[in-house]
Amino acid sequence: MLSDVGAQSAVGDGVESSDYESECDIDPNNPLDNYARRAKVTKHWRTYREFNGSLSLSAIPDHASKFQTWRNHVRAGVTDVSKAGHKAYQWILRVEDRSVPDDAFRVVKKKWEPLDSKLRAALLKLISGEVARTVDLHTEQERVQHRRQITGCFILRLIYRRFQTKNSLSQFYDQTDLAKVTLKHDSGMTAFLHDWMSKLNGLEHPEYLHPAAKLELFVKQLRTSQMMKYDMEHYKRLPDGHEDKCYTWLVERIEDRLVEERTRTVESQLGHGGPPPPALAAPEGTICPFNTKGFCRKGAECDMVHDQAAKAKWKRENPDSGGGGGRGSAGGGGAGGKGAKGGKGAGKGVGAPQAKAEAKGKGKGKLVGAKGGNSESRFPCYANHDGNCINTLCSLAHRVLTEPELAMIEKWEKRAASRTSSPGAPATGVCPEWLRGNCILGPNCSMEHPEGQGGKGKGRRGRAKAAAGP
Repeated sequence: MLSDVGAQSAVGDGVESSDYESECDIDPNNPLDNYARRAKVTKHWRTYREFNGSLSLSAIPDHASKFQTWRNHVRAGVTDVSKAGHKAYQWILRVEDRSVPDDAFRVVKKKWEPLDSKLRAALLKLISGEVARTVDLHTEQERVQHRRQITGCFILRLIYRRFQTKNSLSQFYDQTDLAKVTLKHDSGMTAFLHDWMSKLNGLEHPEYLHPAAKLELFVKQLRTSQMMKYDMEHYKRLPDGHEDKCYTWLVERIEDRLVEERTRTVESQLGHGGPPPPALAAPEGTICPFNTKGFCRKGAECDMVHDQAAKAKWKRENPDSGGGGGRGSAGGGGAGGKGAKGGKGAGKGVGAPQAKAEAKGKGKGKLVGAKGGNSESRFPCYANHDGNCINTLCSLAHRVLTEPELAMIEKWEKRAASRTSSPGAPATGVCPEWLRGNCILGPNCSMEHPEGQGGKGKGRRGRAKAAAGP
């Protein structure tokens, strides 16, 4: 027999009592329809008593931020295991309705008892700690006072109460959570839209969120998006009251852009479309901006003009930019160059990127060396000055050499050019091997072999061997 509380709750929350009983619309007083009525009732009750398997739920979360995901899992699990389908989904949603009192879940309708038993068994395996002690208390209360088991709906309601917030502040929490959803970069557009929709679907009182406020929060996140740049410009030009100047239109445009991005990604992974077309050649007479700044990678193969006057002008206007000539600049040696190394050019130069010229003259060379370096180091990288530094993590400074440093490097070059290579300086003094009688070089030894000081014994054979020569 159903309690008064259960009967009142079944009708009081706007649900027809037939949803919790037999749903048979045939008149039971008509004896001609008794057989058809009994067959329909049997089939109807079988729907609520047969299941698709056992009910398995994930562990109860230990943090409130994970509760929404767990609640969605409970909804899906209950709906999946029951053959009642959408009616089972409506039944489990009723537990989340705060307007329904807790005592309404102490007793369930007879047709929902099998599903409620499965829910109770699944939840009792998960609860622990304070929740388990609370459930034990209510279990004993039901047994002692009413001689019945605690229902699964009531246990689930106790868990939901544990994670709920104050009802009077729900409007504030809803808008605060929605404002926390931010779009940091276009690569995270999919995650942004997912989080935004999740927050909207999880609002306790969606009717409190004004459509204009929701639209303004959404537009605020899309203003910096490059993916939505043209759509946002069109949106701004629309007059107030236009049918496209709304929240739904913006969501549809985002979904369109995401579909296009995904399509391009799939085509690229499948190798469709081929490589992108090459860039068009510059118009004839165009001054190369890279050579002007001192680092044209193409060198003599560049189809633009390498204007030295423009390069000198740019250096005067940007003295601290790190571009320009110097040893081995990308434009090659200027007047008075040093042949194969590209020379110093007409001036000292202030080039951070260094290059070696391939031949004498202007405009021939390639970029060598590495960018970067440690700008805080007090010592310069001389390999970068010559264009030989290939270490991208160089600990020395890649900067312009000062006058003393240029003088020092020239001094090193002169010293290296005048010094002849040798295997090492010859040894001097008395030969220790000769004293032991073991020197096999004999007269070819560069050390002294004083007479009368040779070794004895086995050393005689060494001296004889040395005298015989190799």
